[in-house]
Amino acid sequence: MAQQFKPLEDSAVVTITPKYQFGLSHYTFKVYEFIAPAIVLFRNGIIRSLSSYPLDIGDKWFDDGLDCEILRPGAKGWQKGRVRIKVTLEFCPDEPEIQETPSNEQPKISEPESPDDLRQLINQNNP
Repeated sequence: MAQQFKPLEDSAVVTITPKYQFGLSHYTFKVYEFIAPAIVLFRNGIIRSLSSYPLDIGDKWFDDGLDCEILRPGAKGWQKGRVRIKVTLEFCPDEPEIQETPSNEQPKISEPESPDDLRQLINQNNP
């Protein structure tokens, strides 16, 4: 079964092993409390390592986006647009969620397949 990571809502609460926490003072946090420091760490790392580049490089990569062209598999050509970095926190459950279906109060009655089945069903309901 393939792992299916899905983005978490900003208000979801996450708890992790303390040895893996970074940028936070605690290991149980809401997603938005993690995202902001992660962006700052990433942005500052880019700016420090690219000191010879324009001062707005962090803003371009994380906020405004950079002008670019992309080529997607199967596309007919290059597409112009902008690209930016978005930091998300995703979750993949160890066990798949079980979807509960609402139960009806009345039992499901199967359709009779023959006249004999119909007679038997009538006789069961009218003793």
